Amino acid sequence: MTEDKHPPEDGDQIENARLIAQFAHDDIWWYRSNQWNAVNGALVLIAAVVGLTRMFVSEADLTFSKTWYFSLLACVVAVGSCWYLAHLHSETIETRRLMRKASKLCGAEQLRVRIWQRTYEHTDHSRGVFLILMMDLAISVAFGATVAYLTRVYWSGAIAGVVACLIGSLRLCHVVRANLRKSDA
Repeated sequence: MTEDKHPPEDGDQIENARLIAQFAHDDIWWYRSNQWNAVNGALVLIAAVVGLTRMFVSEADLTFSKTWYFSLLACVVAVGSCWYLAHLHSETIETRRLMRKASKLCGAEQLRVRIWQRTYEHTDHSRGVFLILMMDLAISVAFGATVAYLTRVYWSGAIAGVVACLIGSLRLCHVVRANLRKSDA
């Protein structure tokens, strides 16, 4: 491997930092829009499970013993999408951290602080959590209603919805705490 005889100029370093910051900004927008896509996709897949069940199981046969595997499929969709939402939040936090480092390298940090009069580094881990919890709740309610409809055991639908919401919330709490520890270090 050949080494450069000339170190990179400050102008090149600043331009590279600007490019990194721009890519990070685009990634954050992608993560945020993909969260909505994940929720919409999960709700459509849960509705598809209900439709698929109704294609193969008659109204009179909607019992737990005949529809448990469809309920399990809806569970996989619900928990998987809640898990994915937490993953996207973690990636957003990491990208914000990268964007801040790039803005410090290119000298834009002081400008950013002057424009907004604050930096928000201490809230990176928790910013957007409430919205993700509401997304988890929407998915969990749809999952619980699906289980209640498919099994005709309504309390099991309520329990399934609560458990799915708890799993999604616990995963999100884990992501927030892990990133809080990273920011403290």
